[in-house]
Amino acid sequence: MTRKQKQQSTEKTQCVKLTPELELEICRRVADGESLTTICKDPAMPSRTTVQTHLRDDASFRAAYQIAQVDRMHVLGDEIIAIADAPPPMDVDEDGNRRISNAGVQQQRLRVDTRKWLMAHMAPKAFGDRVAITGADGAFLSEDDDIDLARRVAFALSRASETVQRREARQVKLIAYEPEDAVIQ
Repeated sequence: MTRKQKQQSTEKTQCVKLTPELELEICRRVADGESLTTICKDPAMPSRTTVQTHLRDDASFRAAYQIAQVDRMHVLGDEIIAIADAPPPMDVDEDGNRRISNAGVQQQRLRVDTRKWLMAHMAPKAFGDRVAITGADGAFLSEDDDIDLARRVAFALSRASETVQRREARQVKLIAYEPEDAVIQ
């Protein structure tokens, strides 16, 4: 796309006013997995800047957009499964033998990893990696459990310290005896 075409395209999209119908259309397309950048390249849609400004200023549009983004994460999850379940890409060598394409497999891995990264960063509570400390029953520890755990650790440390002190007290300290120091009478 030439600079002039890009400028004309930008001028077309900037003239489109964001209406409630377009808000719904944007949310529907985001929920279907389309990026905001791709949506705003459509000549019938407003510019990305217009949409982002409206997202900052309109709480109801922002709430609907956030719901659409969560729906998009589920679409990306479905895409990950489809990519992973697809047969590996094949190459044909000069003898006509079919082999798995290493470059194709790497491309599939990149597509999956990109979607996983996006999901983890856009919806970390649902899709991010997290480490949780749980009790013996698998339930999350409550604040009371944390205090109890801290007391048990402090008690175990004090018992260990007492044991070390008792052992040190029982040890017989040998005095080094050097024959040159001995006095013969």
